[in-house]
Amino acid sequence: MKSPKPQRSARIVSPSAIACGTSLPLLSLVWVLLTVFPWSTLMAQNQPPGNQPPGNQFPGGRFPGVTGPGNNSSPPQEYFIAMEFYRAGELDRALDGFDVALRRTRVDAAGRWVDSIPVYAMLAETQYQLGDLESAMRSLDQLFAIAARNRGWMARPLWRDLNNTGNVAVTPPRYLWQAARRFNRIPLPSEISFVRGQVIDEAAIAAGGAIESQNIRRLNVVEVLRGIAIANYRRRIIMGELARLDSGPQQCLEATKFPAGLNVPIAKVMIGAMRGCERFGAGQDEMAVKDSVQFGLLQGRIHPLTPIANLASASAVAATAKPDQALQQAIAAANQAGAEDQLEFVGEAMMLAAGCSTAQTAKAVQAAASEIAAALIRESRLASAQCLLASVDAAITAGDLAYATQRLQDAGAMLSRRDMVVPRLRSYMAYLSARLATRQPYAASGNPMPWQKPLGAMFAFATDHKVRNRGLISMPRLYQLARLNQITASTKDTGSIDDLLATYADPPSIAVWRRDATDALAGQVANRDRLRVARLSTAFARNNAPDAMLRIEQLQQGRVTQPLALGGRLLQANAVTRMPGPMLLPKDLQWRNTADALVRNLSAAQLAAANQPKQQIAPEQAAANYGKLISQTWAMALDRNEIPTVVPKPLDEKKPLGEIPDKTGLLIYLRDGGFYHAILATKEKATTWSIKGGPRIDADIANLLRTVGVGTKKKPRLPTDDAWRQQAMSLRDRLIPPDTGPILQGVLAKVERLVVIPDSRLWYLPFELLPTDDVSSELLGDAVSLSYAATPALALSPTAAPPQDHHIGIALGRFFAPRDMEHDAAIAKSITDVLPAGQWVEIPNGYAIPSSRSGEVANHLIVGQVTTPKAGALLQTALIPSDTSQPLGTFEDWLGPPPRVPSSVFLSGFRCYLDTGQPPLGSEIMATIAQLQYSGVRDVVLSRWALGGQSTATLIQEYGQELPFASALEAFDRARQILRGSVLDPTGEPTLLGDDLEGVMLSGDQPFFWSSYLMSTPLN
Repeated sequence: MKSPKPQRSARIVSPSAIACGTSLPLLSLVWVLLTVFPWSTLMAQNQPPGNQPPGNQFPGGRFPGVTGPGNNSSPPQEYFIAMEFYRAGELDRALDGFDVALRRTRVDAAGRWVDSIPVYAMLAETQYQLGDLESAMRSLDQLFAIAARNRGWMARPLWRDLNNTGNVAVTPPRYLWQAARRFNRIPLPSEISFVRGQVIDEAAIAAGGAIESQNIRRLNVVEVLRGIAIANYRRRIIMGELARLDSGPQQCLEATKFPAGLNVPIAKVMIGAMRGCERFGAGQDEMAVKDSVQFGLLQGRIHPLTPIANLASASAVAATAKPDQALQQAIAAANQAGAEDQLEFVGEAMMLAAGCSTAQTAKAVQAAASEIAAALIRESRLASAQCLLASVDAAITAGDLAYATQRLQDAGAMLSRRDMVVPRLRSYMAYLSARLATRQPYAASGNPMPWQKPLGAMFAFATDHKVRNRGLISMPRLYQLARLNQITASTKDTGSIDDLLATYADPPSIAVWRRDATDALAGQVANRDRLRVARLSTAFARNNAPDAMLRIEQLQQGRVTQPLALGGRLLQANAVTRMPGPMLLPKDLQWRNTADALVRNLSAAQLAAANQPKQQIAPEQAAANYGKLISQTWAMALDRNEIPTVVPKPLDEKKPLGEIPDKTGLLIYLRDGGFYHAILATKEKATTWSIKGGPRIDADIANLLRTVGVGTKKKPRLPTDDAWRQQAMSLRDRLIPPDTGPILQGVLAKVERLVVIPDSRLWYLPFELLPTDDVSSELLGDAVSLSYAATPALALSPTAAPPQDHHIGIALGRFFAPRDMEHDAAIAKSITDVLPAGQWVEIPNGYAIPSSRSGEVANHLIVGQVTTPKAGALLQTALIPSDTSQPLGTFEDWLGPPPRVPSSVFLSGFRCYLDTGQPPLGSEIMATIAQLQYSGVRDVVLSRWALGGQSTATLIQEYGQELPFASALEAFDRARQILRGSVLDPTGEPTLLGDDLEGVMLSGDQPFFWSSYLMSTPLN
């Protein structure tokens, strides 16, 4: 049965390719042209520069197996012509060429023969470079199927023919650079004899089926072996850690064992080197490294499989703690590829060397890559451009910015040629442009950051690559995530691959960064939510509550950081350099102290800025200072560093419950489709349960809030009875199973401090309103000290040191009496009058700075204005209206780098989506709390629905005057108690209308007034 023809990948077609007739959409016309005229004749006048064959004869010495213009070589001559276009960087023509070559390979009754293996390998290489990984994988699938179907074919070549060249020295090409000239090549014939078919006897005839009589043909066995090695190397680069689930390389490894009785040394080392690449493709890295050492050389001389085997070994070592060894191997692979005239892998090897370089070793890589780039400019534009960019990469790492700037311009000029179709290489160049831009002076004056444009170009290819409006997966990490998502969607039992899910749920490892920084950045910003949910489902299926708590932390943390710059990597770069040493884990502090000079200098500057006295910095000075710190933090985030996750402080994976204080409970919820998962964790134990009917719970929460007076147009708005208590009790029974008797004697026995970690619309529910027993019993908020947290880690550990003083910054607007300016001003004055004299400042009237820089002048920020989160663009929200007209004025700027944020923030006029008419999600509250605390704020108080009026003024007054003498939690609890005990004039509450204004004085104990506010503060 014939193997199916491979599907054509998406192509980028150049005008010159159309002119020569190889890219016309009419396949019938193409077939006629290729039938009447040899493809090589059609392409003769379109040969890549610097590679024109003399007359009509293609250079036979360049590739094994090509001795003239004839068309009987295996693989066919068109393969070698297409290879020249590949080396020239004209990948659209190369794609067409390999397609034509594939049609000229041999086909028998079983399908394509082994001479198509090199063609499929290079077809996959071209598709990979064009950013079409799915087509590349299909080509590799075809290659592995051919290798498996022809199992045992390696016993058919007459290997002794490899010795027929005699003791002849191979003269190195004139263009070779000095390091490549040092390697001695083993001379090999272009083709050797290959025995096909079988002896036809009675048994063969009786067996039936397709019968081929025994015959001898010529085959370029070396190129077939190299094709298998290339395919396995590229398969591993695309599959990454998923290689262990990939059956293709394993089947290939089984199908290409050493032939029995083989005693030809050169054949043994080439097959051994090929098998080393197969082991690399199958994820057997240690064996791959050993095979490259054992079979890389023969009597001190290299062979055609040496470069790719050494490159695979270097890539395997790059995943270990030996980057210097990987660097040396990669440079050796580049030199060996040059000596073997395999220029298609010279540049990739040098790019790997640049990725493994450090500030101490980068100079050597820069010099080597620069020399190779100059040597290959006329031989292979692709390799020359790759080496030129590798030298730029190494120069930036080494700090040679003048060289990097000049050579980046040279590379840009080369890649701007219309006939150079290399989108993956252009993405790499954009990454280097961004890295270089972060090393240039920048002032934080509101202008776009100079590295944003090249980063946008890089991500356009990495995460949004399209050809003819068809979206393509261009990055290996994204392909791997897509494969894992398919696996988790097709099976409910993901326990067997839980370790793989854990690997991909985390940010890309340093191995990914060293191999391809653009791939690492694509993986960093990718949405990994489904993998984390799958891991969480496994924990709940095992009824492992502590493990489920860890995985909820990972899931919620990912949801908060994924929309941030570089998927949260910039946040961690800022955090690890700004946090005081005692707040970091010992291993993270050691990482910071032993990191490169950029990290150490940035940390010193961040810590020095945090210790400056409270004073406003002149705008020009602030723009320069902040611009320098911002660019340095971006440089750190874009460099190949494995930045530790320090915000929030990671939970102890072995004993996550050990950090919970005594008599304290964490009540954790997570929405999963139509139901909620719940965990109650104390220091002693953790229990878990599931709650069905998620939509019904959401509706009950909305009904409770309407009864209280939220989001309703009925008049009067405020309730006239305690009907809300019955609704609250019903919700309590569903959310906190009462077991037997009151919850304080049951599930919450011995719990004096309760931290609720809601999810989804549970953020809109004031848990303080839940009765502890019957309808008239004590409320939960009165029975225990109750606060909220965005994630378990934020509940336990702070993200900043406690404040050294209690200066208060206050931002007030027309919020308390918006329809009466004079009355509003009087209320505002009554608030500031009670604040400690000399310890408060007004923002922005007193200090014209955005709220993100309020930490320069105050340790506490109180906002008496409306804060409305932008639907779908929370990070672009301005916390106070005046922020919109100033640099660093959005919520995103709070997350740094590097504004100095206050220790606590009180958003008294925050309006959740439930209050603004947007589709209620709850995530806007969770994200606001988490991102403020990630930025360095310890304590956050905000309202679910904005009230204003005298009720809010009373709360702010009491809270503000208590801050210098108590913790933020104590100040908030006391202020709320005073509000609940106060008497309110209904005409002083702007949210009340109609019948509410005609009643007598109101009690502040109405849930509408006090249950809007929630506080998030760390336990430890």
